[in-house]
Amino acid sequence: MVLTKLKSFIFFSLSMLIIGCSGGGGGGPKGTVYGKISTKDGPMPGGKITFISTGDKGQVPAQIKEDGTYSVEVPAGECKITIDPLPQSGMNTADMMQKQMAKMSAEEKEKASKAYGKSSMPGHYVPVNKIYQSVKTTPESITVKSGKNEKNITLN
Repeated sequence: MVLTKLKSFIFFSLSMLIIGCSGGGGGGPKGTVYGKISTKDGPMPGGKITFISTGDKGQVPAQIKEDGTYSVEVPAGECKITIDPLPQSGMNTADMMQKQMAKMSAEEKEKASKAYGKSSMPGHYVPVNKIYQSVKTTPESITVKSGKNEKNITLN
């Protein structure tokens, strides 16, 4: 059980690092997007929310906390939003981790290894409708403005 949670944490951390290094918007105006993700049973207890710029400013992921809240700095402009659950217990994350590690530079691998001891993965798996997990099908979006932007989402 502990090993499964550790594997899940490592996969989640590597995914966040890779996505975070793939864009993020560079310079230019940014806004803080915050809010709460809910399911029919209450707050979503962990996972990842990603803001994908429709204007080639990259993607910015954020961790969803156990109480369903998140907060992240995002480049200003139009963004699609995807939401991913934590990995399910018993998933074979070792293969996924190896694929992610193969794509990383030495510097990214070093950053990821430093991050393992500094945080833990909150929450537990809850199913999320697949429409929210793809930029092509997600119904969620936001126009990010400089300053604070609240975005609460209730998943179907």
